[in-house]
Amino acid sequence: MHEDKFPSVTDESVLNPDAPQSGSPSRRLGRKTSLDLARRFLLMSADGTSVLLSFLLGLKTYHLLGFSKDTRGLDFYLGIGLSAVVLVLIIYEIKGLYQPQSSVLNIHEHRGVSLGVLYSTILFLALSFYFRDDQGNELSRLITTLSFVWLFIVANLVRLILHKVQESFYRRGITGHRVLIHGSGELGKNLLRRLSGSPQLGYFPVGIIDDDPERHGIELQGHKAREYTKIKVVGRIEDLPRLVRELNAEEIFVADTSIPESSLGQIIRTCSKLGITYRFVPNLYGHLFQDLQIETLDGLPLLRRRAFEERPLYQTAKRVFDIGFSLLAMIITSPVFLVVYYLIRRSSSGTVFFTQKRIGQDGKAFTIYKFRTMYEDTPQYEFHPKSRDDHRLTPLGRWLRRLSLDELPQFVNVLRGDMSVVGPRPEMPFIVDGYDELQRTRLKVKPGVTGLWQISADRSSMIHENMDYDVFYVHNRSLLLDLIIVLETCFLVILGVGAV
Repeated sequence: MHEDKFPSVTDESVLNPDAPQSGSPSRRLGRKTSLDLARRFLLMSADGTSVLLSFLLGLKTYHLLGFSKDTRGLDFYLGIGLSAVVLVLIIYEIKGLYQPQSSVLNIHEHRGVSLGVLYSTILFLALSFYFRDDQGNELSRLITTLSFVWLFIVANLVRLILHKVQESFYRRGITGHRVLIHGSGELGKNLLRRLSGSPQLGYFPVGIIDDDPERHGIELQGHKAREYTKIKVVGRIEDLPRLVRELNAEEIFVADTSIPESSLGQIIRTCSKLGITYRFVPNLYGHLFQDLQIETLDGLPLLRRRAFEERPLYQTAKRVFDIGFSLLAMIITSPVFLVVYYLIRRSSSGTVFFTQKRIGQDGKAFTIYKFRTMYEDTPQYEFHPKSRDDHRLTPLGRWLRRLSLDELPQFVNVLRGDMSVVGPRPEMPFIVDGYDELQRTRLKVKPGVTGLWQISADRSSMIHENMDYDVFYVHNRSLLLDLIIVLETCFLVILGVGAV
């Protein structure tokens, strides 16, 4: 780990262990409490501002739509908005929205915010029957409804912005949890890659612990897409107190299933004494965590495979969204479509469109359409390029893939019903032929133009090497998650961070 990112404690604190240290349990607990309070205050302030802004937008929308029955001004509805602030903050607190939580795309937080707004809307409309102004007039139900519709948009947008700001702090090492990993085997390496490749989770590996003395001093490579992810094996379990103090570690992930019971007890006792959190990573022998569900049997935790849910109402709403979004996208991008068509015709010989058989929902084959980005004589069925320097790519093709413009014709596939706007990417038949039962989970839904894998740090790797993104989507799919993926995709396209 780069020293400028994660400085060690001062030499004085190491030489004088009796002196007050930033890594002591009491100091560490105080720092964590201060950060949690600051985070809670920031979120509550942002949420309160969102409510007031939404009531302002609701009032403006009411007048823009031509309604003029309610002539009460901004001061009156901002006063009503303050009452709504109190109600919303209480419901958010009950929903646990001010507790730290980590999830893919922060989807759990967005889901909680959306439900919080829904509950607030219902309760506030019920209570509004008791609101009266000085003349005894009731509160406008239409303005209130418009305000809460705006709150759904504004609240999720504000949380998204705050999440991006927090993620940028995590990426720079300004905030976040400094963690040690016990175990330098495959499970430990996999955990290191996951943590270093997902800075939005806020966990920063600062060292590896391993009881094998021959592995001390070696470096393990974290996620290849991130800087400063080569982490050294810095000691063994007996060194844990010193390492926690010197590296300012706050948590330890035990990713070694061969560790003896006596060592586990030592870790638990040491962590409790030092005031740091410990977590155990189970080795499930190749099973994807996203495909498993935790149950309890009389207090005993059990793991079982998730059952696939059909969700017919969601599928109907998703189809409506797919058709509407695809038509709108094709209309807006039609000038770009024509320019790309012309440039491909002029820049290289061959067809403008690339067609290929792909495997879709339930294993059914269909023909996918894309703008051609490779030379005409390139074999039709090969793994996609891993680098923009791939000799198979045309000069124009490199540019099209960078901006993801080669994907535009796939909206035709969406209108035909072969694909969806959001879903797992469709794979070629020879890859799907090698799927095991677990990997075939991704075939239970329609493939998508974009998806979790495309907006992840692993998008430069092969799709079939990152099944966990698709399995997570299959079991957590919702219109809210689809919308967040679409917004994240648009953000990456604007930045020019497309496929290779």
